[in-house]
Amino acid sequence: MRTPLLREKLPIGLEDSVTVTIVSLADGDRGKARAIWSLVHGMVDLELANRFPKDADLDQMWDEDKKEVEITRWRRRLCHPYPIYLSTARKKD
Repeated sequence: MRTPLLREKLPIGLEDSVTVTIVSLADGDRGKARAIWSLVHGMVDLELANRFPKDADLDQMWDEDKKEVEITRWRRRLCHPYPIYLSTARKKD
């Protein structure tokens, strides 16, 4: 049975630290960050509960998930109207 997260019992700054990390993986997109978090949370939850078949290759599953996150990040960068590399390029005076 699931219980609500007792945020007041978490170490100070833990949730903010994790949030910053996940949002940065999603290039600042909070919706994508939540999708990444739910993917990771679900994988860990299923793994801890021994819900995968014995012959499941968990390393391969994690690798595939990481690839999908990277593909999504690069797709977003390439399709952005002002690609990230242009916005961070040094401007000439």
